[in-house]
Amino acid sequence: LNIDRLSTNSGDYTFHAFTALLREHPHQREVQWFAKELGITPKYLSEICKERSGKSASEWIADVTVAELKHYLRNSTMPIHEVAKIMEFPNASFFCQYTKKHTGMTPNHFRKERKE
Repeated sequence: LNIDRLSTNSGDYTFHAFTALLREHPHQREVQWFAKELGITPKYLSEICKERSGKSASEWIADVTVAELKHYLRNSTMPIHEVAKIMEFPNASFFCQYTKKHTGMTPNHFRKERKE
């Protein structure tokens, strides 16, 4: 077993720590919050993410958020305002704007499209 091969540099460690934090806190949507938790600047976090994956930290956060909101919209009948509340959006209006920006559809339209 080659110990040198197993060691990772700090960028790899930081990237893995970020993705682990993202899984633990899927409702957190601020790059600044993750950077603070990791003890680094938001810019450095995004640089590390971009180097390791080709996506910025904010893109990673959006991807996780969109996957979760799609899951709720596809697999539940709860009202939109309840989904927004569970996902810790400040209000249903902001949730609807976020959904439209990232999926191209309103939450209701997304639900209808998926059922047809």
